[in-house]
Amino acid sequence: MAFIIDLLNGSDIPIGDGPLHNVLNVSVTESLDQSGQIQFTLPATDYRAATLLDAAVKFRIRFDDAAGTYVYGWLAGDTLDAASERPTRQVQGFDLLADLSNKSIGWWCYYEAEDLNTVILPQLIANTGWSLGTVDAGLGDYTQRFDGDSRLAALIKITQQLGKHFRRGSTLRTLDFGAFGALSPIRLTNVHHALVAQETNEAIAIIGSLQLIRDRAAVVHRVYPWGAGDDGGNTDREKVSLWYLDKADSRWADIGITQGVRGGTTTVTAVGADGHQYITSDTTGFIVWPIQQLAWVTDPDDLTQEFGYNFVVDEVNPGGDVLVRGSPLLPGAPGNPIPAPTVFPVTLIGNPQLYLQTTDYDPAAPLEATIIFNDIKSIGSSAELLAMMAPQLFLRAQRYLQTHSVPQRTYRINVIAAPYTLRVGDKVRVIYTGAVTQSGVTVNWIDLDEELYLINITRTFSADGSQSATLDVSNIDMQPLDEASALAGNTEQVNAIAVNAT
Repeated sequence: MAFIIDLLNGSDIPIGDGPLHNVLNVSVTESLDQSGQIQFTLPATDYRAATLLDAAVKFRIRFDDAAGTYVYGWLAGDTLDAASERPTRQVQGFDLLADLSNKSIGWWCYYEAEDLNTVILPQLIANTGWSLGTVDAGLGDYTQRFDGDSRLAALIKITQQLGKHFRRGSTLRTLDFGAFGALSPIRLTNVHHALVAQETNEAIAIIGSLQLIRDRAAVVHRVYPWGAGDDGGNTDREKVSLWYLDKADSRWADIGITQGVRGGTTTVTAVGADGHQYITSDTTGFIVWPIQQLAWVTDPDDLTQEFGYNFVVDEVNPGGDVLVRGSPLLPGAPGNPIPAPTVFPVTLIGNPQLYLQTTDYDPAAPLEATIIFNDIKSIGSSAELLAMMAPQLFLRAQRYLQTHSVPQRTYRINVIAAPYTLRVGDKVRVIYTGAVTQSGVTVNWIDLDEELYLINITRTFSADGSQSATLDVSNIDMQPLDEASALAGNTEQVNAIAVNAT
């Protein structure tokens, strides 16, 4: 497939006296939940191209296929390879989703339980030149603060919290948003299986060999989630917390509780002294300083039952009781007492920690992490404002467990050509039997037959008309991040495997 590349100014108007000449190849990558990358290669001796690149902002690639396909992109830079026998210049850029990274939301952009379909998504792309394409219905209400974000960063936050996805639509400057994950009829397989598939007329793409890039991963089966903010080491807890979920919220059935390292757990048989005296036979682990948060629960294994939280130790008596006092974050007038239990016994927990965990969490081999999700933040520190963000924190933590409960495996698959019906976000069946190599050394033999998520597609076109494609597929529907980013803020860490066809 031949192509023509025009260099453009910021208004998409061509510059120079015509398109670029002598372009050796073009590579176009579409990515799930982020802007894709575009590259093209020129002879380093093409000084006209070098001069035009210095003045250009964007570019347009026109293909001579029957559909009249064209791709726009933003220029990001170029690299000179002067060491080879035929020096080349490789130009890098981003696809048009970069439009949304260059458009800022500005400051003071807060949504409180607004509808994603009718309010938030339309406003996020308003005045950007983009429109909504295929969008799942009934996405529901959403609460979030986007101060200072780009439009693209806001979309990424939503996908991280809700487990939904976005991608470029099928027409220019349209955005698709939803769950995706439809199974493609295209199968990726190596030659052995391809011979069998031919008998049934199945659509196939041939895989060659597999290369193992990384075989490590941080797996988490229990997460202690917090939102952004600073508690200042006192009772004025400004971090978004699961504690601020409405007590009638059904999600309490999925939340567990345990004491912190600087805490204790005891049974309370009665409450006296105007609700401030928690009578118990064991005060081990309860301390006055540093200030220790408290919670009482009817049943530590079932938080859908009655509980009370956000009060602190005032005094520990050797005779077997804990005196408590209230917190300024309680709804109502300052000094409003914590509701005390009325049915006994109850469990009193010092420095209580709330968590979500997978069904295969093993206390004998715990895989835990405390995660601060910096994208979950309130516009204030009152209990009412923190309560607005608590459901988002739950969803964010739940999504984190979904994407970190097993090692992420990412395969890179090179094929002769990828059908244009393949879209990022789809699922594709991968069938491969053969060797896995690492740094050129065979390290394993696998027999793979699995439906995997397509997270990146790179299509490469050469000047002689030949084509190839590289597909990144993963067992988890998200982009893998590098190991250096692991467990830092709202983190991701992955087990990455690349598959190269030869």
